[in-house]
Amino acid sequence: MSDDDDESVCSVVEDVRVKFVEETVCALLRLSRQTWEKSAADEEFQTLLKDFFEKEFVIFFTAIKGCLVALKQVPPVAQDKKIYLLKKRFEPVSSENYRELVLSGLLSPSPLLQLAGTVEQVCAPLLSNNKNHQMWPNLTSEDIIRHVENMCSKTSVLRGQVLGESVLPLPTATDWIENLHDSVEMYNNYDRVLAHTIETQVIIWASLIQKILKENSSDLLMTGCNPGPTVELKFWASRMSNIQNIYHQLQSPIVQKMAKMLEMMDSSYHPTIKTLVGNVFEALQEAEDINLHLQPLHAHVSQLKKKGFSHWETLLPALFHILFLIWANCKSYQRPARIVVLLQELCNMLIEEASTYLSDDLLLREDPVESLQMVKRVIQVFRCFRGCYQTQRERLVNHVKHAPWDFPSAMIFARFNQFHNRMLQLEGLFEIMLEFQRMEKLEFGGLQGKLYSERVAQLYKEFTNHCQMMKHSENSPFDLNSQDFENEYKAFKEWIVDFERHLASLLCLAFKDCSGLESASKLLTIVGPFLERRQIRLIFSPSLHLLQQYFRDELEKCKFLFKSQIYQRERGLIKNTAHTSGALKWAKMIRQRIEIPWKKLRILFDMLAGSVEMAKDHKMYMEMLSLLEQYEHDVYTDWCNGLEQSCLINLNQPLISRNATSGLVSVNFNPKLAEVLKDVKYIQSLSKGQIPAAAITVFEKRDMFTKYVSSLQLLVQWYNKLKMTVLAVELPLIRAELDSIDLQLMRAETDFTWQDLDCGSFISTTKDLVQDLAGRVCKAKDNCEAIQSLMKEWRKQAMFCRKDNKRGSLIQLEDRGDRVNKKYNAIMKDGAAVHKLVQENMVLFHADPASEMWQSYLEYVDEMVVEGLYSYISSSLQFFVDNMESRSNQAPLFEAQLMLNGSRVVFHPSLERDAGDGLYELIEGLVRDIYKTSVNVKRVADHLCMESYQDVMDDMQDLLDLRQEIMERVENVLRKAVIYQGKFDCYTHLWKDDSAEFLSLFLLYGRPLTDEETEAHGADVLPESPPTIDNFKKQIDCFEDLYIEISKLEDFRVFDGWFRVDIKFFKVSLLNSVMKWSWLFKEHLLTYVTQSLDELQMFIRDTVEGLNHPVSKGNHCGLVEVMSHLLAVRDRLTATDKMFEPLKDTIVLLERYGVAIPEQVYSQMEELPEKWCAAKKLTIKVRHEVAPMQNAEVMVLRRRCMAFEVKQTEFREMFRATAPFGYIAVYPYISLEKSEKAIRDMEKEVAELQKATNLFDVIIPDYRDIKLCRREITILKELWDIVIFVQNSVKNWTMTKWREINVEQMDAELRGFAKDIRKLDKEARVWDVYSGLDLYVKNLLTSLRAVSYLQNLAIRERHWMQLTGTTQMNITVTDTTTLEDLLALQLHLFEDEVRNIVDKAVKEVAIEKVVTEISERWASMELSYEDHYHTSVPLLKCDEELIETLEDHQVQLQSVFQSKHVNHFLIQVLARGPLFSRGAYITHDNNILFNPT
Repeated sequence: MSDDDDESVCSVVEDVRVKFVEETVCALLRLSRQTWEKSAADEEFQTLLKDFFEKEFVIFFTAIKGCLVALKQVPPVAQDKKIYLLKKRFEPVSSENYRELVLSGLLSPSPLLQLAGTVEQVCAPLLSNNKNHQMWPNLTSEDIIRHVENMCSKTSVLRGQVLGESVLPLPTATDWIENLHDSVEMYNNYDRVLAHTIETQVIIWASLIQKILKENSSDLLMTGCNPGPTVELKFWASRMSNIQNIYHQLQSPIVQKMAKMLEMMDSSYHPTIKTLVGNVFEALQEAEDINLHLQPLHAHVSQLKKKGFSHWETLLPALFHILFLIWANCKSYQRPARIVVLLQELCNMLIEEASTYLSDDLLLREDPVESLQMVKRVIQVFRCFRGCYQTQRERLVNHVKHAPWDFPSAMIFARFNQFHNRMLQLEGLFEIMLEFQRMEKLEFGGLQGKLYSERVAQLYKEFTNHCQMMKHSENSPFDLNSQDFENEYKAFKEWIVDFERHLASLLCLAFKDCSGLESASKLLTIVGPFLERRQIRLIFSPSLHLLQQYFRDELEKCKFLFKSQIYQRERGLIKNTAHTSGALKWAKMIRQRIEIPWKKLRILFDMLAGSVEMAKDHKMYMEMLSLLEQYEHDVYTDWCNGLEQSCLINLNQPLISRNATSGLVSVNFNPKLAEVLKDVKYIQSLSKGQIPAAAITVFEKRDMFTKYVSSLQLLVQWYNKLKMTVLAVELPLIRAELDSIDLQLMRAETDFTWQDLDCGSFISTTKDLVQDLAGRVCKAKDNCEAIQSLMKEWRKQAMFCRKDNKRGSLIQLEDRGDRVNKKYNAIMKDGAAVHKLVQENMVLFHADPASEMWQSYLEYVDEMVVEGLYSYISSSLQFFVDNMESRSNQAPLFEAQLMLNGSRVVFHPSLERDAGDGLYELIEGLVRDIYKTSVNVKRVADHLCMESYQDVMDDMQDLLDLRQEIMERVENVLRKAVIYQGKFDCYTHLWKDDSAEFLSLFLLYGRPLTDEETEAHGADVLPESPPTIDNFKKQIDCFEDLYIEISKLEDFRVFDGWFRVDIKFFKVSLLNSVMKWSWLFKEHLLTYVTQSLDELQMFIRDTVEGLNHPVSKGNHCGLVEVMSHLLAVRDRLTATDKMFEPLKDTIVLLERYGVAIPEQVYSQMEELPEKWCAAKKLTIKVRHEVAPMQNAEVMVLRRRCMAFEVKQTEFREMFRATAPFGYIAVYPYISLEKSEKAIRDMEKEVAELQKATNLFDVIIPDYRDIKLCRREITILKELWDIVIFVQNSVKNWTMTKWREINVEQMDAELRGFAKDIRKLDKEARVWDVYSGLDLYVKNLLTSLRAVSYLQNLAIRERHWMQLTGTTQMNITVTDTTTLEDLLALQLHLFEDEVRNIVDKAVKEVAIEKVVTEISERWASMELSYEDHYHTSVPLLKCDEELIETLEDHQVQLQSVFQSKHVNHFLIQVLARGPLFSRGAYITHDNNILFNPT
């Protein structure tokens, strides 16, 4: 809720009228204050209260479910309590009259009862009181009294009808008190009018009572309704209460007086009233008797409804027993008409409950079995009801004391039978559905099987369609008033007959296509249930002769098989059986092949009563059975011959035999003995004669043989498996135990036979030895397989995977730390398990830990672990390689989000190589995590001196190649993503440009500015061109198009198939920026429209209000105010007349872009043009009215202008005299402030004068002197600001030491000062202050140039002495000398002299450098000697370098000597010149001596 809403609620609550209503309503309805406050906060509630206070006459309140509701009209009839508030007079309710004006009261839940009470207690006493009739004529008074009595009579009757009672209308009691105070007097003063009134009342009573007494419980049945027994019970209870009430009214004193009066008057209506009382009494006795005897029935009916329809069958006998007792004991109810009504109502209740039990969706249920059961249950209950009725009827017939139920049953069961028939139809319908539902799975085989199956499916589809039509029929089977359902059912039955014909024909065709007896029998088994349908059975019966033929053919085939197999007894006829038992089994199968079809054939012919043709078939059948019996006897006889000798030979064989080539063993139990055991067992099950003793003996030992054979088979299996599966590294560990077992088996191969009784213990002992060794070796192998399975488990799942292992998901890194730690812990745990399994194998092999055999075994397991770790790391790295391939269908693996972070476009994670948390470091860390897996497994072969497998994994070249390939792909994709980022540089202006500045420039020039134009704007060069509505539209469309363009940008960009850049966040940021730019212009337009209209509305209101004030003569203030309004209208007349069309265009434009326009704007656009026209008309009117006063004021203003002209001239002269125009002025800012204040006062006076003259259309002089003073004071202030700034800057510079002076910086700043001075107005150049400043800056520039010269390092002490001599000022230059000391020399006067001194110093430094270098060179020069080649005299050795140096130095000294600046070095030059000349001479002579040629 907004603040305005809160304030409005508070204001309503605080109203004293509302508080009064609150107290009244809460008191009458007993409501809490919280309920009132909750309702009072509703706006509609407040509106209703406000309407009641101002214009409505009445308001109603009621409480519904704890909420207070206010209504303008009378609320509907309900049990809720209601009150009303009513005004005594039709006038507004104020805070002063609310207690006196408003009435309150309660509304009755029953308006009719309230009306009756009002008439009897208010209207009747008022209108019947004779004191109120004093001014009325007698005729009017009597007529009113008669109407009042009539109205009271009608209201009393109406109240009785509302309460469910019959009320006899009575005259008012006052008449009887006045007229019956003395019976004798009443008789003597016979009043015929009174007698007529009483007789009229008797007639009305008789008519009313006769109508009530004629009421019957069957009336509702006669109207076509179908009531239940509850209606009967309520009828008699209501009838008893109503008649009892009438009887009590007839026994009242008033009615007794009326009867007595009729008797005294000897009225003919006196017997009538006595008869009336007697009839009522008899009817009352009858109703009481019937109601009393019907009470047990009420409880039983309630029990029936409560128990439910499924339990009715057990309750109906008791119900009819109660009916029997009512008929037998209640004399008033022993009438067929009444018991028939009750039985009909019971039938209606039965039908209604059955319909409810079955429900309307009975046919729509999916399971017809359930529906059929429910229908059968209903039929069973109906039959029980009919049976109970029949039982009680026969009981009454045999009972002499009571009248029988001799009325026709059709009077009771007409509707019952109709509903029962409907149930039988539903039962038949569901049974048909269930019977033919089997067709859904009916399929045929054979060549035509597919065709028949399709035809059956088509028939079933037609059947289901018809069933669905019946199910979805609009005709309800429970609607007994309509025969539409029965018609549909009859049509469905007719269609079913035709359907059965089609189905029977199809079955006949399928039966004819059967290939033989077997297929025909299968078909009969499938379609047997359909043959129970009479129509299908009649059509199918001729096809049974074909079945007989099939049976004869089958007998012939069996006979042929018997003859062909009778000569092949030596060969087993059935696999996996012995010879004899197989032959007997074959005979049994042949017997079953003909016996089963024979039984089915007999059943079918018995069904069709066609067994006459079966005699021949029976004879053939018996012949075949006799042949089979003879065959079985012959087989058994052959088996008994030679059985004993065969058993003895085979029992003397050894237990085990060994293959000499492979060394494997096998159990040596002869198959013939096994065959004898099987034959004996099968023959015993057939009970075929006596078995030979030898076979019985062998069979009796079958358990021992079975035990021996099974033990030996296990022993052989374990031994052979051990021999075949033992590994080369395992064999040395078990060789000793294997040799001992071979010795034991040697005995079984040579010593023990199947007849030895003590071979059991040997077999058991040897079996235990083999089992122990084989079990331990098998367990060790299982441990190795467990180790390998652990390695396989590592390979199954790479360390990192896609999220939820979905192909399109990214790699899951949210739980990277947990995943890595979990994997490390799992591998560490698996490593511990490997070591544990290795230790267990050491125990299993009984191995020595220090033996070479065991170490070889450890190396075997160690290689297994290495392979497992390699596979795991390889698969984990291969996961990255496979998912980082550049394929078309490759799903992205990694993702980076492109975001707008402030004014920068960045990736997250970063794509910079050394960012620390970038993508490159991320993937490098993942690879490193994979490699670290090998650290978590300790080395199995610890004798190899390595604690873990880390070094092994690091040295594997395949893994290094995978790692390098992954990182190269990462670097490649990073380069591509960075290039992709540059694509969005074209949008940088959206987040970098200042929107406020952009809008301000747009409002100035009507378009966006280029960079060059922006710079020009800074220099105030571009002409202003305010934007039009088209300019705004173009700019907004530009941003809208940009929004569409950005919206079409892709959300993702995938590089090399595996790296995805998510630009959704960046795209959203761009779209938001574009919307902000677009809204910037829309908001400006909307603000412009609303402010323009609001400003115009306020202007018109103020103007109209100001112009409507009358102006009296001499009221100067009023005249000024009116003239100001007139001037304001005149100033904005043209602009306002033209503003509405642009505003309309602006609104249309904003609506086009979907901007919500306030409703106030539309109303203002409609109202303001008319108001503006009215304001203009009012302006013209007022202008004519104030014209005389305006003319008088014009004369006064002109005189004021002339006086101010003189004052202006004097002020100008004073300003020129006092303003600081001289450079040597003292305290210039004080003078400037005084002059500016004086100018400001003059300008204020001019402004006031200007304002007054504008109001009255007076032309005022220009007053240029004041403007000139303002201009000059402004320029002067700027000039003095520069002067002070320059002086302060130079003052700061003068404190700088002269060696530290930055001449270039100072020069630049001084030139900037000079540029600022030249920018000033040209008028300032004639002022002394301007000339002084300009000269000061120029001198300072010259001095600084001289200082820069003097800063040359070539300056020596002698040069400073020369400078002081030139300037005629003494100065000693040291390191502490400052700029101030140098400026004191007035260097700007000696710039040329300083330049000459510095040039001289530079030249002298060059000479000094040459002389110094020559001196240093010859000081370090070393000369060597050598012997003369003839005389061996030591001579000076001159090489080419020495000669070149000497000649070069001579040339340099010659050039120095010729310089005009050599004076200071002249002595040194003159001293070295002769030396170099002698040196040249000596070297020349030496050259001649050593080189005479």
